[in-house]
Formats: sequence, C-alpha cells, structure tokens
Amino acid sequence: MTAKRISWGIMGCGNMAQSFCRDLILSDHAVIAAACSRQMSSACALADQFDIAVVTDDFETMLSAPDIDIIYIATPHTEHHSQSLQALRAGKHVLCEKPMALNQRQAREVISLAREKRLFFMEALWTRFFPALKKVRTLINQGAIGAPRLLTADFGYAMAFDPTSRVFNPDLAGGALLDVGIYPLALSRFLFGAPLSLTGEAHIGPSGIDETNSLHLRHEKDVLSRLASAVTVETPQEAVIMGELGRITIAREWWRPDRFRLTQNDGAEEEFSFPLKGQGYLYEIEAVEKCLQTNITECPDMPHAESLGLLQNMDQLRQQWKLYYPGDS
Repeated sequence: MTAKRISWGIMGCGNMAQSFCRDLILSDHAVIAAACSRQMSSACALADQFDIAVVTDDFETMLSAPDIDIIYIATPHTEHHSQSLQALRAGKHVLCEKPMALNQRQAREVISLAREKRLFFMEALWTRFFPALKKVRTLINQGAIGAPRLLTADFGYAMAFDPTSRVFNPDLAGGALLDVGIYPLALSRFLFGAPLSLTGEAHIGPSGIDETNSLHLRHEKDVLSRLASAVTVETPQEAVIMGELGRITIAREWWRPDRFRLTQNDGAEEEFSFPLKGQGYLYEIEAVEKCLQTNITECPDMPHAESLGLLQNMDQLRQQWKLYYPGDS
C-alpha cells in the first residue's frame, strides 16, 4: 500500500522555516502546500525557494484550506501557544517549534485541546530523534560506561547585545534558557529522566533576559547533570556522559550529532558514526509522517508529558531567577 502524502502549511517563514523546508522536500511523503507570514515578502521568498503554490499573510486563510493536513509553526516563542490553539481549532494537526509555549499552563491548554479534538500535536524538539543519541542512550542502559554518574552539556553562542533582536527582547520571551538552554535540559531528561531536584543561576542582562545560565540537576540512581547555556558567550557545545567504567563524548554541535566516542577507563576507544540525512530535521519529519499515516495523535518519541515536564522545569528555573515575561499572564 502506498503511504499517504502529507500536505504541510508553514507558519513563519524565517531562517528556521527555511532550514526545516530544506529537509521537508527530501521526504517522499511531504508536499509543502502553503506558506504564511505576517510579512508577505518573507512568505513569497519561501514560496519561491520551495515552489509553494499558496502564499498568504493571513493565518486564517491558510487554515481554511481543506487540503492542508498539518501546520508547522516556526514563529517567535510568544506566538506558539495562540497559533497552536488557532490551528487545532481549525482542525489541523500541529508540529510546533520549541518551546511549544512560554509556560506549563499554556502547554496544558494546547495539549488538552489537541486531545479533545483527537488531533496530532508535537513539540518540534528535533534532538530526540537523532539515531546517534538513541544509540548513546542504548549504550548507557546496556552498561557500556558502567553506572552513569555525571552529564555535562552546554549550548552557547556569542551574540552582540541588540535590544531590537528577539533574543534580547523579553516581550518576545528572549533569553538563553528558552532559546538554546532547552536542549541540554532535554538531553538530561532524555538520558536520565525527570530530575529529582533542579537549581540554577543566571545572569540577567540589561534588557531583562537571561544572557547566561548554569543548571544543576539530580536524577534517580545518583546521576548528576551540570548544564549551561548562553546567548553572549561561545561555549564548547559538547556533551559528555561519565560513568564508573568510562565516558561517552559527543563533540561540538552535540544537539545534531553524527558521531560520538566511547572511551573506557583503560584507554580503549570506539567511534560511532551516523551520517546525517539532510540537515537532521528529516528524522523528526519522518516520525511525524508515520504518526499521521497510522492515525497516532501523540508521538512516542516526543510525548506530551515530556513537553509538559520540560516547561515545568523551565518554569521552576525562571521562578528562581525572578524572570517573567509579559506573555506569561
């Protein structure tokens, strides 16, 4: 039987959407049917690049198209909650970029509506779908490094302060934690589950967002995680999982890994290689397509509970830092 073709509508036509669409066209089952942006020029540019037939600056117009199966949302963080609700109310499945909402309360509202409507909804946390990271978790569970004890992971980039950038704008939920800190936090949960305790420190910059932060987590079985993220500091962007018998090192850009190294305490090393499909979004895309083709409304690789847990953790951290966004209310 021929697998069903999936028709996609793209909401938000910036750099994120361009990267996603470059992999979306690699799928045998995907059709990019429409592009929408509040800036018509951005929508037209995306349409020209990927031969998209329908272009609009009105979200409702795209949502009213009967042939569109799923909406991919790649707009600023502050739009994710309302646009996900809007798409679900229109009867569309949704893949929403991370974070799926600003806080857990908003996330619960989206997930509740998706379940009520029996529609697919997933937060687009692409890291969880990479074969390399799945193999890392398997090796840890098989005892390849003995009892795991410590994870270190970071994601930081150096950007000059610009109060007009979304990264530094609290009105757009800027800051390191929601922008890139979600990745090391998600990695710790992917490997070792929800933390038993979570504390963090942050430097709050002049615009009122966290420019750098450091997190400390304790998991079950005495596993610790030491995580960091930043938008004004270039970090090594590495992840290392250390156990009593050895360690696993995922080199720079660990969040889109194509290789890692297993090192035993006696010095023995083994390299694992996983050449990427496209830029790496295709793994996530294929998982979504499989769910839609088999009428599954919650992806087992990125369940709703994980999105809720991540936002609960980020809510806890922001409360510790007294970091609140206008959109939280």
